[in-house]
Amino acid sequence: MGGFARAYADDVYACAPASVVFAALDRFAEALEQMTGLIMVPSKLSCYSPSYDLERCPWRAQSQTPLGGVTGADGCFLPGMMVGGTP
Repeated sequence: MGGFARAYADDVYACAPASVVFAALDRFAEALEQMTGLIMVPSKLSCYSPSYDLERCPWRAQSQTPLGGVTGADGCFLPGMMVGGTP
C-alpha cells in the first residue's frame, strides 16, 4: 500500500491508508499480547490525517483510537501529532 511504520523508543508511527493502518494496528496488538503478555491501551494511542475525515472513519471507530492533537491556551483543539515529544 506504500505505507510504513517507524519507531523511536516506545513510540511507533504508522503511515498508510486508514483501512490498512488500523487493521495493521489490530494485528500488531494481538501479536504483542501473544508474544509478551502486554496489552495495548487504546487511550494511549492517537491518530491524525490532514485530509481524511477520521471523525467518520469506520476503522478508527472499531479501534477506539483518539484523534491526535493538543489543546491550545485558548482551549481550542489543534489537530496534529506529537513526534518524539514535539508537536
